[in-house]
Amino acid sequence: MDLSKNHSVQSEEFGSLNQKKICVIILYWNSFSDTKNCIDSLLMDSKASHRIILVNNGSDNGSSELLHQWLEQQPGISINSIEYSLEKGFQKMLSSEDISQRVIESINIDRNLGFAGGNNVGIEYALDRFGPDYIVLANNDTIIESGVISELTKRMDIERTIGVAGPTIIWTTRISRLHKSDIYVNAAHPVDTDISGCFMIIRKEVFDKAGRFDNDFFLYFEETDFFRRVRKNCYRVVLIPTKTKVLHKSSGSISMIGYKSLFHLGRSGMIYWRKNHSLEFFNFFTSVIINSVILRIDFKGIKSLLQGIIAGLES
Repeated sequence: MDLSKNHSVQSEEFGSLNQKKICVIILYWNSFSDTKNCIDSLLMDSKASHRIILVNNGSDNGSSELLHQWLEQQPGISINSIEYSLEKGFQKMLSSEDISQRVIESINIDRNLGFAGGNNVGIEYALDRFGPDYIVLANNDTIIESGVISELTKRMDIERTIGVAGPTIIWTTRISRLHKSDIYVNAAHPVDTDISGCFMIIRKEVFDKAGRFDNDFFLYFEETDFFRRVRKNCYRVVLIPTKTKVLHKSSGSISMIGYKSLFHLGRSGMIYWRKNHSLEFFNFFTSVIINSVILRIDFKGIKSLLQGIIAGLES
């Protein structure tokens, strides 16, 4: 479905002709409170003009209905609701395009497609309908300080070789991750390094050359695989130390699925290894397994991890 043919773009929300068009995609699953707080922080950003695209990734606990109820109570906000399924694609359900209000796009996916698949739906919708200069992917458990998007786009407008960038992240919990970008928070200039997938801004042209996320990754390592392709297509992936910050609670959705997260860790790890055969990645992956599961003698975790590894080798 070519959305650009069926809807007019509201240039007022994107700002003046000299201002960059920015779409912010928030993917969520079964989480009302965190998602509400994330949206709230974006709505309070007076320095940015962007279109917010909510993507409900198959929630089944009523969180989507609660978000709509909350948004309907916010002054100056209207909701544009769209249904999506793999079989039928985008289906327009309700349009409340009132030029006197700020419109939030709300996409409802009929099943959980994982981080990669869910974000890809939002990316497709943003590119087809709005043709933005930049797309921001924000985890629903992030809080965005006013001005951070503006800081990032200003630097990327100057340095055209930067394809993907992340800001300074404030972590509220200790998590294991492939990158150590937080050690560069005091750097004077952008640093070429893998960044956190919890908040990233991507230049539109990157999707034309490097593609989108690989839907084979349901959870974990999808951004690592994406960054590898971005660099192969001559764009930089950088951390931009920003004065404004993004607060990340981390692992909100992962904590809700328990041992399934270890299954997906093993599965995605093997998919990534089969695609890229990176020794650096293999060393990291082995370290994560040893420290997070084996040394803890977590037999249920070991079983889930092994099942995921086998599934990743067979897929």
